[in-house]
Amino acid sequence: MQPAACAAAAAAMALYGRQAGLPADAAAAVVGAAAVFAQRLSSGSDPSSSYLSSESQRLCSYCTVPPLEFEASDEEQRELDDMAPGEFVCPIGRVLMTDPVCTPSGFTYQRSFILDHLTKTGHDPARDTPLITAQLYPNIVMRDQIAAWLQKHGIAT
Repeated sequence: MQPAACAAAAAAMALYGRQAGLPADAAAAVVGAAAVFAQRLSSGSDPSSSYLSSESQRLCSYCTVPPLEFEASDEEQRELDDMAPGEFVCPIGRVLMTDPVCTPSGFTYQRSFILDHLTKTGHDPARDTPLITAQLYPNIVMRDQIAAWLQKHGIAT
């Protein structure tokens, strides 16, 4: 998923957080971060250059979204991975994402694969800049699109 869509995902995360009882200041911080992110994109600035303050990062960490869960055999899972639209497949692990997260550079990855990558390198795979787990945030829009795609194909989530 590209950066502008991740900014929209951050705003969706703020709305999700408010529905889940997150304090209004936390939701506002996420929306603010998304706005700064989008502004940096439109001005040609590097969007990954610490657009989230440490306080915003702390507040974002409260916005958790459960991963998609469904039952599939290993063979069925491989078939799903092969037939899934490209934007639903993690660029690191080449699997259908069930817990998509965005990086500050605006790319989306399966949480388990980006965490493993960060443990090994400590860098954003798209930009080769330092990246910490606190900078990752759930891509709710992508998660919901994947859930709709799975349901369309008769797979209950």
